[in-house]
Amino acid sequence: MEDLHSNIDDFYRDLIVKALSDKASFEETQLLKRWIEEDTDNQIYFDQMKSAWQVSSSIHPLTRFDAENAWQKAKALIEEENTDESDNRFDFAFIARIAAMLIFAFMLGGLATYFGFKKAINLSSIVQNSVNEISAPLGSKTKLVLSDGTKVWLNAGSKLRYSQTYNTNHREVYLEGEAFFKVQTNPEKPFIVKTSEMSVKAFGTTFNVKAYPDEATITTTLVEGIVKIEGTDKNSKKFNVSLKPKQNLIYVRKSFSENIGPIKIEPKKQNIVTTSVDRSTIDDKSKNESIPVSIDRDIKTALYTSWKDDKWTVEREKLDNLAVMLERRYNVSFVFKSDLLKKYRISGIIRKETLEQVLDLLKLTVPMTYKIKEGIVTIDFDKERSVNYLKIMQY
Repeated sequence: MEDLHSNIDDFYRDLIVKALSDKASFEETQLLKRWIEEDTDNQIYFDQMKSAWQVSSSIHPLTRFDAENAWQKAKALIEEENTDESDNRFDFAFIARIAAMLIFAFMLGGLATYFGFKKAINLSSIVQNSVNEISAPLGSKTKLVLSDGTKVWLNAGSKLRYSQTYNTNHREVYLEGEAFFKVQTNPEKPFIVKTSEMSVKAFGTTFNVKAYPDEATITTTLVEGIVKIEGTDKNSKKFNVSLKPKQNLIYVRKSFSENIGPIKIEPKKQNIVTTSVDRSTIDDKSKNESIPVSIDRDIKTALYTSWKDDKWTVEREKLDNLAVMLERRYNVSFVFKSDLLKKYRISGIIRKETLEQVLDLLKLTVPMTYKIKEGIVTIDFDKERSVNYLKIMQY
């Protein structure tokens, strides 16, 4: 029988240990996750090593051990075990043998020197995966409270990831989608939200971040406090922008702007002022124009944050943009049979209406018909009623 682990690259063996010892970065953790999902053998290998760590974690949590020495012995035992003519199913006796090696290394004591770090590892912290992931599936929202007391609301189709050591030395989360944060104050540990292309740093603040991967922009809306937004412009130069309450920053993703050219940002119709970003390190106009952001001031924050409440406020939202939000809210897909409908702007309050009720309300202000079949909403232009709606067409 072919050795299960003979084809395991040393890179991934080292990456497993790095992840289990909570030294892996977010990017490394995601790389390991993808590798595990690629092949059943990879999953078996990882499960064996994870179980060994978990068994050994029953030791007194204040005691420390030599992680490198333990790993080498455990790895050797794995390779020896898999030379036998046996299947690759989970074997508790095998795991116990690996754990015994780790416990023996623990009894010998010493410092953890893996990857050149002279830092002891607390076995009690090495459990399961090093990254927690909370998600809100399409058609739902969720709320959670982090260990420091920070409250997070996740919108439909969103994911929030954070280390199991969150709030130990730092407070960092990784967002894909949209979330509203009410941050617990801690001047010594800023709260940082990282997205694919920028990060938001806060202390005791209430704000919203919208960063869906399929959208061209990332929007940060500040309700209370102060946040600092950090990112890079199209020339890969760093910039820092601070927001004050009732302001939001719209960041144009580099990947979108490079592929489809400049994106026109249309603020919602309010008493606002849209400005370019000021930065002390900008020396000339060309550098200023390279920053892919704009700031809206004196905004109605509810238009960006009320999605989490019982009353979702919509004001002058284009129908095609509203359709995207409804897709996530009700877990459906929209198909426009007429591009004319996309130009209509919608205002109103959505409470706990069903999808059909919302569509019926839209028909009161938009000359449209709709059909729902197997999760697909098809809307078309109603020519007979269109004359009565010309006055509400926006340009």
